Amino acid sequence: MLVVITGGSGSGKSEYAESVATSLAKRDGLLLYYIATMRPFGEEGMWRVERHRKLRAGKGFETIECYVNLKEQTLPEKGVVLLECMAPFFLVFEGRRPQARELVVIAVLCAISVAGRAAFFMLPQFKPVMAMTIISGVALGGESGFLVGALSMLVSNMLFSQGVWTPWQMFCMGIIGFLAGVLFRKGLLRRTRGSLCTFGAFCAIVIYGGIMNPASVLMWAGAETLTWKTLLTYYVTGFPVDCVHAAATVFFLWIAAEPMLEKLDRIKEKYGLLL
Repeated sequence: MLVVITGGSGSGKSEYAESVATSLAKRDGLLLYYIATMRPFGEEGMWRVERHRKLRAGKGFETIECYVNLKEQTLPEKGVVLLECMAPFFLVFEGRRPQARELVVIAVLCAISVAGRAAFFMLPQFKPVMAMTIISGVALGGESGFLVGALSMLVSNMLFSQGVWTPWQMFCMGIIGFLAGVLFRKGLLRRTRGSLCTFGAFCAIVIYGGIMNPASVLMWAGAETLTWKTLLTYYVTGFPVDCVHAAATVFFLWIAAEPMLEKLDRIKEKYGLLL
């Protein structure tokens, strides 16, 4: 069973997640594991880590610190695992104290992505979510791009069904928004239609498809079947779907990128959003 819990800084999501984990472990007689993925930086980072340690004290968690190479961790076959896998991206965003007006813009962009995905439900993979994520990253920065991409997949899956694939989709779409923002700030991605469409097609096939295809092997066939032959099979069978995803991203970027970026520029200037 997979339980996804999200929320803002200081909203109590960690404490709630721990209560859910302890209840499941107590009900089924399982061991509790907490995988800490956040490497603490600075006083605020140390304060957050210490606060979480106090919250977990006496609850029976075995803490495993794993900043990198999560796949190399081995756990017993049965147990309850609490993993805060995307916290660093959200903490970076929250660390710069975003204004309420910026959060409203991000929420609206997420809503447009979710509505767009729902509107094109009848066309598999032909969705505007990746295009909106790239536009958000370019206009608002990498952290905001990650939020728009990850939250759009989380919320829209309430319509398309949640499952073990949700965190994978959240990470894939989020990292694309993050890369769009970083590459634009570095001058490696331009705001022209050609540049954005090329980047969008690359992301759909190489990044999203490159992560979701191996993830499909792990989700449906199991880690023991993860071989080059199996991976190649999933890549080949998934390539047409990735091409449809790329075509949709190019289409929506071609018609929407320039007008939306212009409107977002006006919003940033009008409301003084320094991103």
